[in-house]
Amino acid sequence: MSIEEDINQQKFFSPKQKATINVIYTFNYLDGGLKCIVKAHDILPQHFNILKILKGAHPNPVTPGVLLDVMLDKTRDLTRLTNKLVKMGWVIRKANEDNRRSMLISLTEKGLRRTIEIEEEVNEWILNNVHLPDGECEKLSNLLDNLRESQR
Repeated sequence: MSIEEDINQQKFFSPKQKATINVIYTFNYLDGGLKCIVKAHDILPQHFNILKILKGAHPNPVTPGVLLDVMLDKTRDLTRLTNKLVKMGWVIRKANEDNRRSMLISLTEKGLRRTIEIEEEVNEWILNNVHLPDGECEKLSNLLDNLRESQR
């Protein structure tokens, strides 16, 4: 179905407006699928993003600054998000011996297992819901990269 049909709007101010609305509409669709998966694990997509970053660095810890630099959603409170993961036993936080004003954050073995489990569910959802050939996915990614680059 086209964006015109999905939102019942036949005219747009410009092709740029149409594309912007389509990106937002599509984001909400994809975000809704991800939220359903992570909610079943009592976390938010931002928690999952932190877990994925920590998994990529595992077994090495990272600083909060590293997490903030690469998080997808930079508007959330990292301390609050991390505190929940610590309480769940998925993440540990300890003082950085090289810089006592800094903390180091890493996955526990339990957190690593849960991250892999959630990641498998997310990947399956993507395979079942993103029905584009790989080449078109690459083109779409490149277009989105170009869009962001044009704002810098």
